[in-house]
Amino acid sequence: MAKLLLKIPSIEINSKDPERRTPLLWAVIRGNISMVQLLLRTPGVKVNARDNNGRTPLSWAASLDLYHIVKELLLIPHTDPNLEDYNANTPLSWALRTARPKTIEVLRSHTRHGYDIDL
Repeated sequence: MAKLLLKIPSIEINSKDPERRTPLLWAVIRGNISMVQLLLRTPGVKVNARDNNGRTPLSWAASLDLYHIVKELLLIPHTDPNLEDYNANTPLSWALRTARPKTIEVLRSHTRHGYDIDL
C-alpha cells in the first residue's frame, strides 16, 4: 500500500506533523526497517529533516538502539552523522548517553569509511 501511495505525484514525502516529524522519522521511531528502506529509496526524501527538538532520523535511531536502521541511514550519502539537536547532542552522544553498544560500534565503524563523527 505504501509503495502505491508514494507513486502519487501529489504526495508530499517530507510532510510534517505538529511535532515536525516526517514519515521517515516516524518509520525510524517505530523501528520499521522495511518502511525506512522504502522511504530512503523515494526521490526527494530529506534524510536530515529535524523535528521540533532538532533531532534527525539518525539521532532517533541511535538513541533507540536501532543499529540496523543506523546502518541504513549511514549508507545514504547526504546523511550527516554530526548534526546536533537543539541541545547540542549528536547521534553518537545519544548512543553513548543511553548505553547502546551495538549502535556505538556502528557509528564508530562508520569513521573508518572516511567520515568524522563527533561527540
